[in-house]
Amino acid sequence: REANAEKGVQIGERIRYLFEQLQSGCTASIGVASIPEHTASVEEMLGLADKALYHSKLIRNKVTQYKPPY
Repeated sequence: REANAEKGVQIGERIRYLFEQLQSGCTASIGVASIPEHTASVEEMLGLADKALYHSKLIRNKVTQYKPPY
């Protein structure tokens, strides 16, 4: 099933919300990238999502969609 990056952000926000509801002190930082919005390569997409993830981790408890120049 296909989904764009915005759908990925929506799903990530739902996951983050569920972590908050656990009240365990755990948080979720999530990075999102997609094909073909950001790249045509699976390997590069994973790298871009990883860059977005590190941006989320700097802020903590956030979902970040890849945007250059991360």
